[in-house]
Amino acid sequence: GPAAEHASTVALLENAVGDAAVLRWADVDLLLSGKEKYAALEDALRHASSKILLEYYIWEPDRTGTRVRDILAERARAGVQVKVIVDGLGSSGAGSKFWAPVRAAGGEVRHFNGVNWSNWRPTMTNFRTHRKIAVIDGHIGFTGGMNLTEHHTEEFAGPSAWRDTHLRLSGTAVEGLAAVFYEDWQYAGGDAPALMQTPTVKSPIKADFQDVPVQIVSSGPDENVSAIHKLFFSVMTGARRRIQLTTPYFVPDEPIMQALIVAAMRGVPVDLLLPASGDQPFVAAAARSYYPELLAAGVRIHELSSPVLHSKTLLVDDIAIVGTANMDNRSFRLNFEVVAVMYDQRVASYLA
Repeated sequence: GPAAEHASTVALLENAVGDAAVLRWADVDLLLSGKEKYAALEDALRHASSKILLEYYIWEPDRTGTRVRDILAERARAGVQVKVIVDGLGSSGAGSKFWAPVRAAGGEVRHFNGVNWSNWRPTMTNFRTHRKIAVIDGHIGFTGGMNLTEHHTEEFAGPSAWRDTHLRLSGTAVEGLAAVFYEDWQYAGGDAPALMQTPTVKSPIKADFQDVPVQIVSSGPDENVSAIHKLFFSVMTGARRRIQLTTPYFVPDEPIMQALIVAAMRGVPVDLLLPASGDQPFVAAAARSYYPELLAAGVRIHELSSPVLHSKTLLVDDIAIVGTANMDNRSFRLNFEVVAVMYDQRVASYLA
């Protein structure tokens, strides 16, 4: 039955991706708009009482980014421990002046692979932290496709706000996000933390989906190489009833192509939701070069013309995966990424 299928997938993943894939649990909310995500994040931050960990690829010094920064400065003044990692390239707009209020209040901000324009080389676009992680007081966590930018929210971008998917987790699965954060904190020059004390308190948040089994899987060029690629591949090759993939950048390698094609030829309904042009038109053109082979195998391809599609989700049977990784080599092999794998029929049907 489905339970056995899931159990075998869990075991398979733990073999493929190592201890990254410990199965824990969380109450889960799917946040399907920037407005919803930022409201939930800001609320959690305002109520933080002990520790805030934030890691973002893009943190713009715009109204969205500034509002979150101001909450951090206020919490740091109130004695909450604040640690922030931003990518040296993706967040280069938010400089030391922007972070001064947080640092003045005792918060710490680190740049991941800082970019020095005097020695710029194109390869510096590699090895970015593409992760979006928030952990509040050790038991509320956020991850998904959304950076901190006005593009993402109807509040500032109106109907052209990017379409994206994010998660709020409350429960022990958040430890997985914190562990990934601390690895990156060390890499960005911070100290290794003392062992995390996970609070046993039940989160006050009333989530849409209670008690969901969750794995946090991370990958990067340093270790867990291709863990997310192996995850996507192994889940798709085991598909029985459906594959639904949403991604802004679809440049699959041969194994992923074969997994999709073989699933479709086995009679599994396979649906891809991709942007018609996206924020990088040449990427859409590259994606289209894969269409004929997929269509011939019976894969259905849907293009969203507007707004910009930025969601990174994969649904296979009742396994729902939401995270930061695109379906391309940069995500699979060159960036630091993280995804949450949820084994739950309710979450799966909602995402479907």
